Amino acid sequence: MTNLLVIGYGSSLRGDDAMGRRLVEVVEALRVPDIAVRSLHQLVPELVEDLQGATRVLFVDAVANDGEIHLRKITAAPGNQSLNHFCEPGELLALEWKLYGRCPECWLLTIPGYHFDLSEEISPEAQANMTKALARVLEFYHGIMEHA
Repeated sequence: MTNLLVIGYGSSLRGDDAMGRRLVEVVEALRVPDIAVRSLHQLVPELVEDLQGATRVLFVDAVANDGEIHLRKITAAPGNQSLNHFCEPGELLALEWKLYGRCPECWLLTIPGYHFDLSEEISPEAQANMTKALARVLEFYHGIMEHA
C-alpha cells in the first residue's frame, strides 16, 4: 500500500489549469520513497481503484483567483452518484466508500492561477505559486512520515 498518492489534475491546454499535473510531474521526478503520483485531465470514477491502494491521498488542482495556496482535509461528499465522466474529489471518496467500505485520508491542495486561456504555458505568477506548492507538498509528506 502506498503511503501517499498525489493526484494532479487539470487541462494541459488551458494555461495555468495544468499546474496540478505539472506539480505531480516534478514530485515524480524527485523519486521520493512511498509517494505515488497520477497526472490526469480530470477526476474520473475509475480512480477508486487507485485510492484503494493508498493510505493518504493529496489532490492538487489550480483555482482561478488571486488568493493563497490552500491545503484542506476533505471527506466523502455523496453529491451526484450518477457516475458521470467527471467527479469532484469528495464525490470520488463517496464512491470509494460505497464500493469498498473505506476511504483513505484525503486532502485538497489548491494553487492560484491567473491565465486559463488556450495555451500550453503556465504564467510566471503561477510558476511562482507552483514552487511554493511543491514546498507545501514536501512539508506535508514529511509531516505524515513523522507520525507514521
